[in-house]
Amino acid sequence: MEDSEGREFDSFEDFWEYYVLEHSKKITRQLHFAGATAALACAATAILTPHKWTAFLIPVVGYLPAWIGHFVYEENVPATFGNPIFSARAGMKMYRMMVEGTMDAEVERVVDDAMAAPMPPDIRPNMMTDRTLH
Repeated sequence: MEDSEGREFDSFEDFWEYYVLEHSKKITRQLHFAGATAALACAATAILTPHKWTAFLIPVVGYLPAWIGHFVYEENVPATFGNPIFSARAGMKMYRMMVEGTMDAEVERVVDDAMAAPMPPDIRPNMMTDRTLH
């Protein structure tokens, strides 16, 4: 599978590193969490109440906050565009890790690993200033 920039991923583990770096800013992860939680609430409402119309809100409340995080804060393209299957799986993993309180440490680990690795030529200079890849 490849991402929206044409990078190939042989496994979910390889994609996960990329996904974490694309969500390096806490505000982006928080917006993803809020959107996913709102989407789950809409799904539960549609299933458990007579308000079936709330199912139509799921994509709006789920994606809008996440896209704001990417376009406004991370200044990148959502990974979903290039890798929808791995992105869905990674999004669920990130959500679970945020519930568990382990996602911030995972971001730090992945960023530290990226800092220690030889820098490919397409990494923007901000990597050295704020420890993020965007």
